[in-house]
Amino acid sequence: MHNLSIVFQGPADVRCSTLYLYLQRTRNTFPDAEIIVSTWHSTPTTDALLNARLARMGVRLILSNDPGPLTGHDISGRWTTNLNRLLCSARAGLQAASRPLVIKLRTDTWLSSRALLDRIEQDVLRDAGPPRQEAFKVFSHRVINASWFARDPKGSLPFLFHPGDILLAGKTEDVRLFFSAPQADTSLFCPARMPGLWSAWRYVPEQWFWIHAIRQITGRLVYEGNFAHTPALVTASEQFYLANFVPHDHRIRYAM
Repeated sequence: MHNLSIVFQGPADVRCSTLYLYLQRTRNTFPDAEIIVSTWHSTPTTDALLNARLARMGVRLILSNDPGPLTGHDISGRWTTNLNRLLCSARAGLQAASRPLVIKLRTDTWLSSRALLDRIEQDVLRDAGPPRQEAFKVFSHRVINASWFARDPKGSLPFLFHPGDILLAGKTEDVRLFFSAPQADTSLFCPARMPGLWSAWRYVPEQWFWIHAIRQITGRLVYEGNFAHTPALVTASEQFYLANFVPHDHRIRYAM
């Protein structure tokens, strides 16, 4: 598919044989796609080795400065999130993508079939799903989102405004918008408790990305964080998701 970029984001150890295995499986499945690995600098020697190894596979390497983990603590313990690492490497890889459609994955995943192309054609390009509510539109087209780790606000882990980050597929401009948030600081740390939920963070990474994408389009901060939970917010969380994403069952073997 000549109009498709596939961006792998995350750790990329030059010695990790599974990384090359997953990339080769994906390359075999999508021989014409632009494939990018976006990670952070290590050392000049290992960066050069990784770049050479990936170049032989027809894969572009994008390296960013490592922002490091973000740490917070209270009397109950010390908590670490790699939100800024995920954000910076995903954004750099997506900015490097040169084609109009993109699939964003992690470096511990791969694509095992071309079945996702039919979903992109149907759900993204033809927009064959139910009508989108104008008041809740953020993306220009719906984005396919693996349901694995996308949270149901009425489910057993009632996180609101929480799409998954395992797989996003759609128009490149829309997936870039999802990762357009600013970097977070320690003000992100704000333990929240409610029945069925405890979080050390005011927002977990997926929430941080999504509420800032919404804010960029609407000008509004629609969610104050995991200490806020009302029936109206539950409804808004669902409406924003359904107007912008297509949940895709992870048990369907397009990715592992």
